Amino acid sequence: ADHYDSVVVSASSSETPEEVSAIVKTVKAHNPALPVVVGGTVLKHNADLASRTGADLATNDLICASRLFSVAK
Repeated sequence: ADHYDSVVVSASSSETPEEVSAIVKTVKAHNPALPVVVGGTVLKHNADLASRTGADLATNDLICASRLFSVAK
């Protein structure tokens, strides 16, 4: 079986929160404990993307995201 530390989704500004949410829900359905981070230009117009999609974090800061990965281990 494959092992992943996290899933990072980069979405463009043309992606809707609903589209990003569908990806997050698919990941969480397979492994609820797997951290999901969303980022990309979609954050310019959706600052609350984590709460709207069920992601664990919404950021374009890779260092910030990597802290979440190390906590989840």
